[in-house]
Amino acid sequence: SDWSSDVCSSDLVTELKERWERKLGRINKKIREAEEEKAEADEEKKEEIQETIDDLKKDRDDLEEKIDDLEKKIDEAE
Repeated sequence: SDWSSDVCSSDLVTELKERWERKLGRINKKIREAEEEKAEADEEKKEEIQETIDDLKKDRDDLEEKIDDLEKKIDEAE
């Protein structure tokens, strides 16, 4: 591949990483909000909110893993 396509792909990877990091921030914010809501909820609602929190944490863990993999690829490419 030539220099310009390498630059282009690295820009895309960086942009993707930034997008995922913003998404991660939104997920973390939703987790905090759900935990605050759970603290004030009745028992029945608490379980429902906890399921949402668990789903969000799984999404967060998956995304963190993707970001880590992407960072390794970026480091290898440099």
